[in-house]
Amino acid sequence: MATVTFNPSQSADDAWQNLAGDMTLTAEIRLTAGTAWAGLILDGIPTTVNGANIISATLYYQATVTSHDDPYIDWYLQDADTAAVFTTTANNITSRPRTTAVTTDQATAIGNT
Repeated sequence: MATVTFNPSQSADDAWQNLAGDMTLTAEIRLTAGTAWAGLILDGIPTTVNGANIISATLYYQATVTSHDDPYIDWYLQDADTAAVFTTTANNITSRPRTTAVTTDQATAIGNT
């Protein structure tokens, strides 16, 4: 099985939104107290790699300190063929249409490495 890595191509491809709807664009996503949503755009992912269909994907994340290493995250996808980069417009993550599918990721004591 082939493994291919994709990363954001520009800083407007990742952002976070606080509970008030204020947007922060950055070169990394940092979820902290009061951060309700984070967004990540990976441009250029093909529907096939080396002629084979993509059937799964893995997104890695890391806690920065062990006091925050019990994540409970709901992962959604944007319901769009081509997603626009994020802007500083209020609620620019939550205002986007989402698919009905959601994956919940819950872990305990994952550490920070």
